[in-house]
Amino acid sequence: MNETKVTSRRGSGRKQTSVPTLRSVSKATSRPLAEQVYFSLCHGLMAGQVAPGRGLSSRTLASAWGISPTPVRDALKRLESQGVLESRTKSAFYVRKPNQDEFAEIKEIRLSLEGLAVEKAALIADASDLERVRAINDQYSASLRQSD
Repeated sequence: MNETKVTSRRGSGRKQTSVPTLRSVSKATSRPLAEQVYFSLCHGLMAGQVAPGRGLSSRTLASAWGISPTPVRDALKRLESQGVLESRTKSAFYVRKPNQDEFAEIKEIRLSLEGLAVEKAALIADASDLERVRAINDQYSASLRQSD
């Protein structure tokens, strides 16, 4: 799916909210819109395109995608039921900020999973894989030096 960044229009004197860069949705596929919206939002959350504390409006997102607010609202409510979002007002959802205990748990899980992933990758890596990893590491190191 393509990623698009679109801006919302101001309506009825409400505060304008910007739309994060998210995967597009399409009425031209057999996949339900609510499911496409849900997966687009999940991808945006996991990729860091939708930061903790960020507000999401079903109307703004629907307008940006050019679809009805109903599938957007369904996807937002699904994420709310999973504890990812919380609603503070009738029409706005916010990305939950993990508390200190949740953050520690996430960190512990990631360290375990990432260590396991490195271990598994090391067992099947060949010389060209290691060369690509070295090149990526060199780019990362150079970018860190430049940001100083």
